[in-house]
Amino acid sequence: MTEMKETAYIVENATKKSLVIIDELGRGTSTHDGLAIAFAVCEELIHNRSLVFFATHFQELTSTLTAYHNVVNLHLETEMTRDEGQKPGISYKYRLVKGSAKEEHYGLSLAKTLNLPHDILTRAEVVSIRLMDLQESARRHSESNRIVSRRRALAQAAHDCVLIQEAAKGMTDEELVVALHDVQQTAMRHLLAIPREEQDIDKDKDKDKGKSAKRDSGVVMG
Repeated sequence: MTEMKETAYIVENATKKSLVIIDELGRGTSTHDGLAIAFAVCEELIHNRSLVFFATHFQELTSTLTAYHNVVNLHLETEMTRDEGQKPGISYKYRLVKGSAKEEHYGLSLAKTLNLPHDILTRAEVVSIRLMDLQESARRHSESNRIVSRRRALAQAAHDCVLIQEAAKGMTDEELVVALHDVQQTAMRHLLAIPREEQDIDKDKDKDKGKSAKRDSGVVMG
């Protein structure tokens, strides 16, 4: 509740002259809701051209928000190590470097340094791999559905054109133009109705590309 109130205040009052620092927005809710809120808030502050330092564990933000020219990804460098007994550890460099963090399983790597039971770590790795597989499978299935829907819409348009061609001898030029226009409009409606990956995320991308670059930057730290 407090986090949302503070965020609402920031969004309502931030201007291009504001310095905004936000740490781990969205941790108090589900992963999807937290990511969605964090993204929307970042996007609003980017449009305001506030100078923003946004620390987050949502890796997705570091890839989706780079569509904006005034976003820079930075992260604090770490190094995975092993002592003489081959016990894993994490060395914190306390150095800010460009780009997003490359460690895909930072949480698991950290857990291995804290003497959690081996069977718990093994189980966690299995669950993590399965979740990643499910996510990738859902992405591929969604893309397959989009391809099928596009092909179906185009096939229907081609079929309608064949019917019009067969009936063209009994139609005036004006009727033919109207019929073809209707087919075109119907096909466009069907194609535009097909969900597209990251459609909502990228809808303002072209608009922002036309704006001149300014020094005010939204910074996402992965």
